[in-house]
Amino acid sequence: MLADEVVRTRAYLQSVSGVDSKLFRPPHGKVTMSKLRRLWALQQTVVLWSVDPGDVFQTSPGAFISWFEQHPPRPGDIILLHDKAPVLAAALPAVLDLIRQRGLSFATVGDIVGRLANASPIVSTAEETQ
Repeated sequence: MLADEVVRTRAYLQSVSGVDSKLFRPPHGKVTMSKLRRLWALQQTVVLWSVDPGDVFQTSPGAFISWFEQHPPRPGDIILLHDKAPVLAAALPAVLDLIRQRGLSFATVGDIVGRLANASPIVSTAEETQ
């Protein structure tokens, strides 16, 4: 079932966007080893997040903006946002301004994954350092 959903969703996204997405965010950030193996077999990259502002639980745009004022993102953070969060549309311009004021810029997860795939290893073996 997972494989069918991934294949159908990938085909749909490609038909409407022209882009073959190989990124997968597991619902609630939970994935079993069995599902992980199936996703890897489909050449999917599993993506999680480092910051969850709880956008689906925020009661007002002001509360959402305040959350970001109290928990400013740091370089490299991946922020989880949902397109159906009621307060998101009203609050997002102010949140984006707050983030830019901290000197941060934005990148897509695809850009980040691509940079990581082309990066040199961070950790090297003893043989590589000799």
